[in-house]
Amino acid sequence: MSPSSVLYDREAMPVCDACYGKADLLDTDRRAAANIRKAGLACLGAGVVALFAPLAHMGFLVACVIVALTSGVFALQSLARGNERFTKHLTPVQRQVVWVGTIAGLALSAISMMGGNFARLLLT
Repeated sequence: MSPSSVLYDREAMPVCDACYGKADLLDTDRRAAANIRKAGLACLGAGVVALFAPLAHMGFLVACVIVALTSGVFALQSLARGNERFTKHLTPVQRQVVWVGTIAGLALSAISMMGGNFARLLLT
């Protein structure tokens, strides 16, 4: 093997091209699973922030709701059937955390939007 074509794994051991490709694909799938988990938690975080957003500015509320919706929809679609390639790298507890965080984040952002609209109606 020529020194310029040597590939290395995480532990800095030389590996063949096929082994390197498999390991790289596995790492990529695990990063995608971590992104699903992060999206569920981001949805929850944006929902919580959306509760206090009307105190700052109505545009901030809308931004928080948009973040909650986009990350929540991504998380729910990623957990749907047919995406087992990525979700098989999540533990059952992590799956439940994503489900609960996403549902709670979407519910909190919906409550915030209703509260913001009610407040705006009362002020006009």
